[in-house]
Amino acid sequence: MDPLTTTADIDTRLATVARVLDQLGGDLFDLDNNNPTRVLLSTTPLSGRTAAEWDRADDRIRLLWVLYGRLRDTLGHATDLRGKGSRLRPPQLAEVAALLSEPAVALPPDMVTLAGEVLDGTGPLAATARVDQLLDTASWLNARLTATVSAVGAVWDQVLPRLGQFDATLTQLEAAAAAGGVRAPNELAHSRRDVEQLRQLAATDPLAADAEAVERVALGVDQSRRAVEEANSRRSGAEGRDDQIRADLEALAGLVARLNRDQDLAAERILGTPDRTAEIAAARAEVDELRAGLSQAEEQASADPDLARRRLAQVAQQVQIRRDRLAELVEVVGAGLVRRDELRGRLGGYQAMAASQGRAEDATLDDLFARASDLLYAAPCDLEAAARSVEDYQRCLTPPTTIGDR
Repeated sequence: MDPLTTTADIDTRLATVARVLDQLGGDLFDLDNNNPTRVLLSTTPLSGRTAAEWDRADDRIRLLWVLYGRLRDTLGHATDLRGKGSRLRPPQLAEVAALLSEPAVALPPDMVTLAGEVLDGTGPLAATARVDQLLDTASWLNARLTATVSAVGAVWDQVLPRLGQFDATLTQLEAAAAAGGVRAPNELAHSRRDVEQLRQLAATDPLAADAEAVERVALGVDQSRRAVEEANSRRSGAEGRDDQIRADLEALAGLVARLNRDQDLAAERILGTPDRTAEIAAARAEVDELRAGLSQAEEQASADPDLARRRLAQVAQQVQIRRDRLAELVEVVGAGLVRRDELRGRLGGYQAMAASQGRAEDATLDDLFARASDLLYAAPCDLEAAARSVEDYQRCLTPPTTIGDR
């Protein structure tokens, strides 16, 4: 570290420390308040490697907040000593230089002990340390925390949805095997087991769900697809196609029934839920119309096979179009319930953070929590009011800070 011998040196060092702390403070605030993966990590039962890593991460977060606070206080003190003058007198310069370059930042004994446990061999912290040492340590902790949260988020945001796609594909393959009148190949059962095992692992120990495991499951699903296709290819093409379309139509009917249930549930539990009854009724009528088209094609199969095949292709195309539309409608109808459940999870996560900060008995937070909880568990739930209440709790839990606060 270069010596601080002039006023310009002091000003440069103060600006550098302030810039680093600004970035660090922003990262910490985002981690505590704007990171859904952090909230889920704080509320989800974890196991294995992820549980061990998150236990260390919790300790690292505590240590990082302490370092940030001590560094911020030191920066404020040094800034006050620096004053507003264009040049510092020698005694004043020496005092500020010592504060910024010599061991001058005192740490609580328990934090010194904790640092020895979570810094992974980067070097212990002394009870009194230099500003640059603590900045390096804080930056290292921030990088490790960011890497951990990002790695878990990648699994939950990418691997779990992909496993859901595998599951849906296997369900379609099972339906295809049943529609073709063939026994489901053993590969389907093996793939289903592998998908479920990896899903459980990714949910509770995401850091153990590596890319190789996902690709192994993907290979198994592809083998299952080929096995079903080969089994169905031994059946007559027309009969198998009829049965597949019929199975797809029954799946569409199931989606319509689900939409009807979801609409009733959303209307009961979410205030201001749009009425989609007419759209659901139209979808039900379309399914009935497609059933009639399939029956007509089957009746024509013996008299005019070519026409029957064309009609079957048209029905199959319309089934796919309706499936995509219904899937979108399912998401729209359930959006209010999904948002309510997300807010419940956030509120629970923030309450856990309050307890970890020693504010479990904070009367203001208790009142805000009770109000938000009442809104979220009311039926029907006013989502806008509930969201504002959760935001009020979040703001009270983590008030904005500035570098000059001490």
